[in-house]
Amino acid sequence: MNSPDIVVVSGAGTGIGRAVARRLVADGFHVLAAGRRPGLLELLAKELAPHLDPVSADLATAAGAATVAERVRIADRISTAGRRCAGIVAAAGGLSPRGATVQAQNGDPGRNGDWTLNGDRALDDVSGLDGVPGLDGVPELDGVRRDWLASFESNVLTAVLLVEALREKIGRDGGRVVLLSSVAALRGSGGGPYGAAKAALHAFACDLARELGAHGGTANVVAPVSSRIPSSGRAGSATSPGGSARRRPWWAGRGRRRRWRRLSAGCSGRMAAG
Repeated sequence: MNSPDIVVVSGAGTGIGRAVARRLVADGFHVLAAGRRPGLLELLAKELAPHLDPVSADLATAAGAATVAERVRIADRISTAGRRCAGIVAAAGGLSPRGATVQAQNGDPGRNGDWTLNGDRALDDVSGLDGVPGLDGVPELDGVRRDWLASFESNVLTAVLLVEALREKIGRDGGRVVLLSSVAALRGSGGGPYGAAKAALHAFACDLARELGAHGGTANVVAPVSSRIPSSGRAGSATSPGGSARRRPWWAGRGRRRRWRRLSAGCSGRMAAG
């Protein structure tokens, strides 16, 4: 009898990532749950033991992605019954520091998976430039730069580095990749880098689908409705006079958990699709 196939889920400590990990286990997969919060991952591992192994790693770094890939290789080696890596669900990501503050003020938990972002770089050194014309706005601009870098690292690099670390194995096994995006990638996020960062995943998924498809694999990007996205489907409605924000945010109450269940079922279905 073959061992259950492995699926790597990033951002598995909270939110959608956790819901996906639970659904995959329920559907018969063995989950390698990756994230930056070891305490939450250990709790999930106890809940789903022995069908889930936690890996604490920062997937926005090369070292973190390599750590997860090595754990997959170890799991493959110790298996004596033909275990393979069925795929990846990249659910890590979230709002940038400034965006998270705004969303928290609106009552939004703002999480896909691990939502605390990376990339908090130090302010550029502008010592000795006091009084130079045009440099008064440098601190504010540096804050914008850090905001965009943090969002790119958390929402894009966490997916790209994980996929690239496992690219050979995924390609060989005809594996499947699901990238968690947001409708903000299509409609904008009302300002800030979140929508733009998520949009990058769509282009990555297109290229990935062509490359994996040559070996029987697939790549999909899922864009669930996010918070404070205009109810109109028209591009630009976030800033147009006719655009109307949802009065009841999508994450409120039981609706959020229902959406997570449907989304996790869809992600698991992509892993099992023949």
